[in-house]
Amino acid sequence: MLALTGPALGWTWGVLGAVLALRYAAAAALEHGVLRTGTLGRGWWLLPFVDWLNLYSYVRAYFVRGVVWAGRRYRLLPNGDLVAEEPR
Repeated sequence: MLALTGPALGWTWGVLGAVLALRYAAAAALEHGVLRTGTLGRGWWLLPFVDWLNLYSYVRAYFVRGVVWAGRRYRLLPNGDLVAEEPR
């Protein structure tokens, strides 16, 4: 983010490039070694968007007190228990 929003410092672009290279290398290793679906070549440019969406979901999970699972709504109690809500 610093490379995109901050002052134009040369090292920030280098760090951004290194991070992106490592992210793509990790995705390629996972694709080649585990998944073997052959879809990385078509969607490589979507990886930064997927990462931002995952970060959004992770942060949002700390503020949401309910979940919908298998078509049913559940509420999270302060002690960590999940309670099924009555259908409306």
